[in-house]
Amino acid sequence: GTTAARREKLKLLAVLHDYEETAIKMVKAVELLRWAPWYNLAGNSLPTYYPQALTSDARYSALYALYRQLRAEGVVVAIDDEYSYQWRRTDQLYELWCFVKLYRVLVDPSIGFQPKSGWLFDSAFASGTMLIPVFQSGAGILLGREAENVTLHLVFDAELPRQSQDTEFGKAPLFTRGMHNRPDGRLDIYSNSTYSGSIIFDFKYRPLYGFWDTSAITGSLRPKAMNQLISYASDIRSPYLHTPCIDQRWRQSISPIHEVWAVFPGTNRGGLYNEIHPDHSVRLISLAPDTDLAGFAAVLGGVIDSILAKAK
Repeated sequence: GTTAARREKLKLLAVLHDYEETAIKMVKAVELLRWAPWYNLAGNSLPTYYPQALTSDARYSALYALYRQLRAEGVVVAIDDEYSYQWRRTDQLYELWCFVKLYRVLVDPSIGFQPKSGWLFDSAFASGTMLIPVFQSGAGILLGREAENVTLHLVFDAELPRQSQDTEFGKAPLFTRGMHNRPDGRLDIYSNSTYSGSIIFDFKYRPLYGFWDTSAITGSLRPKAMNQLISYASDIRSPYLHTPCIDQRWRQSISPIHEVWAVFPGTNRGGLYNEIHPDHSVRLISLAPDTDLAGFAAVLGGVIDSILAKAK
């Protein structure tokens, strides 16, 4: 008992030392910033005029318009206190960032969905304050394209049940017969109140060679990450797929997963990396701050349209 307690305390001490080293590095970085030539030129007072870029550049103009609207309406945007003491690894931040980017792509005019409910869209205004809640595992956003009666359910980091009796139409239509049951994200697609299929997302904060080896597909010793992606495509089923058009007996033998997307930061060549492995329904696609979102959106929009076309 004493030895185990001492071991735990030593582990805690090592973690605290790591935090101390990180804090020292941060303090030094801030000090370097303070000595930058432009630092003292930045005052505390607001400018009396705004640069022409605010009106000539559409991006700045939109932000400035939002700023003025919020000020005029007296709206205060508050962030959940939990953000203040949350600490996440870089790979976890990448997962969150990718999920938010997916939402941004889905509401892009090129795809044309609108948010209906979920996450911050369920937050009510209280005394002129809008609270941005913490994004928890299992959280989702419901989006719609009303003209076509199409609904999307974008879900973050939710466990899949292992038997059909634990599924739920409209909320959790999938179950898995395999070992892997927690994809980083998924997109459930409904057309005319019928479940049409899903896209599974797994966000890999690592180089392509760190999780995929095409030469190993036919081998018996495939990397664990490859087996995970292939399992999502082959082992997931739904009791609701194309109900009532498909008989229940056939439904259990058909995968509702149209594609599994392994999303990663990209390669040294830059640009949008997009490679599909049709035999296993796995798409390797890059997403990073410098990624061409128009190209990414075109691929995602095309896959969604393909799923909807099969539902007709």
